[in-house]
Amino acid sequence: QHLIDALASDQLAGVALDTYENEPQPLKKLIEHEKVWCTQHIGASTLEAQQLIGSTIYDQVVKAADGGVVDYPVNLPDIGIPDNSMLKAYSVLSQKLGSMIAQLIDFNPDQMEVSYRGDLANFDTSLVRLGLMKGYASHVVDEYVSFVNTATHFEKLGIKLIENDDPDFESYKSAVKVLVRGDDGKTLSVGGIVFDGRIPKISLVNEFYFEIDPRGSLIISENLDRPGVIGDIGHYLAKEQVNIDNFALSRNRQGGKAMAVIRTDSDLTPKQLKNLADIENVVRAKAIRL
Repeated sequence: QHLIDALASDQLAGVALDTYENEPQPLKKLIEHEKVWCTQHIGASTLEAQQLIGSTIYDQVVKAADGGVVDYPVNLPDIGIPDNSMLKAYSVLSQKLGSMIAQLIDFNPDQMEVSYRGDLANFDTSLVRLGLMKGYASHVVDEYVSFVNTATHFEKLGIKLIENDDPDFESYKSAVKVLVRGDDGKTLSVGGIVFDGRIPKISLVNEFYFEIDPRGSLIISENLDRPGVIGDIGHYLAKEQVNIDNFALSRNRQGGKAMAVIRTDSDLTPKQLKNLADIENVVRAKAIRL
């Protein structure tokens, strides 16, 4: 009412409001006054803003459901979420590597050594470390694992995590490598790279080098480097009606050992995996899902 009086006496030439004394029913003669302009107090209460909010929520839910890193976490106070697509991609990749380790090892690990290579070594890699821990712990503990509680789960597992930087690494622009050690002397090494700041690839399994998309059903088969092994594996999978999406092969030396990473459209049954491992010159075979 005081505003109406001030407008009537020309003390005020005009008034713009976005909040009112009585909400949600403000004084009608005030908001209908010819010298009063009214907007909603919540700036997001426009059609355009609501559409953008809906799109943002959708994107974040997809990221979370895929095990990715959301852009606006409220419960990671000690970890800065960088506005850097490469670091976010490496965090997702490290989760895949952690999951891969949990599904491949046949020993109890007591140490993981993480190497941040090339350009990656120049950034805060806290989120990458958490991704690795989350990917591994999600497969070996029964409780829910998140970026928030994964460090606690990892500590309970009794695994020592060692980190080192290798900024002079030149094979790729950036890369991450994880070396897992067991108290019995056994080891496993896996590694990955991110192309174009956003495209993750598995690049290393022990002494074998690849560039594999870290997704789907994968068969990792180690064999002697002999003629016909690839054909035998392909023939067996075809006989079992298992379709191959991608087949990548690497060997350590001519006539030595080779490793195949095969992505299939469906998972192998335990019996199918055993029969695959029994193929002549196949040393061992593992099935994992990423």
